[in-house]
Amino acid sequence: MSQEGNGPTNPSDAPALRTVPALTGSQTSEAKYRRLIDGARLGIVQTTPEGLILTANPAFARILGYESTEELIRTAPSMVSHYADVADREKLVARLEQQGSVTDYELLVRRKLGDLTWVSIDLQRVSYEQGATLYEGTLVDIAGRKRTEAAVQEADGDRDEIGQRRIDHEQ
Repeated sequence: MSQEGNGPTNPSDAPALRTVPALTGSQTSEAKYRRLIDGARLGIVQTTPEGLILTANPAFARILGYESTEELIRTAPSMVSHYADVADREKLVARLEQQGSVTDYELLVRRKLGDLTWVSIDLQRVSYEQGATLYEGTLVDIAGRKRTEAAVQEADGDRDEIGQRRIDHEQ
């Protein structure tokens, strides 16, 4: 029992102090991490250096306009087909090979229906003991931010034009 004003004397009496039961059976570490990755809002991907998608989470597929990861891998298994400009991929791969990682790399990608969207990519080159080198990273849809930036630039341009008109009018 707890004494008045001193809080619980037995830690199990305090809800915030209760521990989470250990994972057992089907709740293995692998399952725990799979739920974490599948539930993430940002796209997570693993590809070969040639662009073959090996693993992706549902958010990655959604950003590219697909209903599921399975549909993405079945119908468009190569990242190469998703670059709006192949030169962007070449620059990204060159930087990855040179630096080992790339952060906040912004580019246009082609979605399932052919429309384009802006994304920001963080990738790293990972070498595994078996000799395989893979690219692993995240993809964030930044189309909304790009629209806002364009609107701000347009408003700044309008303001500058109005200011110039005032100067011209006053002269």
